Amino acid sequence: MKRAFSYWESAHVIGPIDTLIVGGGIVGLSAALRRCEMDSNERVVIVERDALSGGGSTKNAGFACFGSPSELLSDLRQMSRDEVIELIRKRWRGLQGLRKLVGDREMDYRLTGGIELFRSEEDALSSACLESIVELNSLMEDAIGQSPFETLAPEELEHFGFQGFSVAINNTLEGSINTGKMYSTLRSMALEAGVLILNGLTATGFSLEGDDVELHTDSGSLRASRLLISTNGFARELLPELDVSPGRNLVLLTEPIPELQWEGTFHMQEGYVYFRNVENRILIGGARHLDASWNDTSSSPPSEVRAHLESLLNRNILPFRAAKITHSWMGYLGIGMKKTILSGKLSPRVGYTVRMGGMGVAIGNAAGSALADMID
Repeated sequence: MKRAFSYWESAHVIGPIDTLIVGGGIVGLSAALRRCEMDSNERVVIVERDALSGGGSTKNAGFACFGSPSELLSDLRQMSRDEVIELIRKRWRGLQGLRKLVGDREMDYRLTGGIELFRSEEDALSSACLESIVELNSLMEDAIGQSPFETLAPEELEHFGFQGFSVAINNTLEGSINTGKMYSTLRSMALEAGVLILNGLTATGFSLEGDDVELHTDSGSLRASRLLISTNGFARELLPELDVSPGRNLVLLTEPIPELQWEGTFHMQEGYVYFRNVENRILIGGARHLDASWNDTSSSPPSEVRAHLESLLNRNILPFRAAKITHSWMGYLGIGMKKTILSGKLSPRVGYTVRMGGMGVAIGNAAGSALADMID
């Protein structure tokens, strides 16, 4: 027999539903909070298939970032200058919106700066970035009214204890957050606003039924006046025509290192590799660019991805000691041919916002609010 909600569940526990949101990450929670702000009497329900958040919202590295120099140069090769400016502007405004909504203290926001590091064998890439600092600062000035990029002298890197890096460029406006605290605060705010969050429920499709939208799940169907889809990299499971797919990043975390005194966020290799200090542990992740075929599978990370991260950790970041890896996990982002957000209306009652391009922390709150405003 096909699974279905009982009358008691559908009529008195879950519904009737005004706004149904698929995806319980930063975007979905922000959309829910915005709908509650618009009408405190509105019944808002979030459907999330994971125990917490299945994508990147609880599995990211905690970087409050909006673009390293080499990543922005890569963007400029694929997008127009105006498109990149608008993307930076959205990330910046989204980050400020998240800080205002959640609070710096509640998510341990720290303006540490974001340093991009280049090894000696990456001379071509570092030279291109150094030659483009004026251009990149002009880009940032046009986007957010500030010029954050500055080169660091070799002696300024000495106190980090790194080895093998020849060039460093700092973005003075970047920082870090505690991902767990940020998500917990957003979720608590949604629950306090009366939002019902249904975890462990997988959406399999939807259909328009008269004046309602019916969402089909593995536990039965739900009806609502409007449907908002915020599943980011997994959006094609409901919207197969979209140019978005899940990009997977492996994240490693070491044991505590008592002598680890530095703070900051660090980027390498066009933003594909990153690391930071998390409670005197080193978090390092990324390297998905080494094997693009890994993104669309459910297999374990290729051995070369983990080997690459561990090599950087042991040779360049902690060259004089071996630190044990105590935690590892995978985070999922939404990627496509471009880094621009995909959003739109499928009908007057169905809207979507997906493909955060790996910048969900920076842009997710603004994207969720815009999604909530999209549907009347």
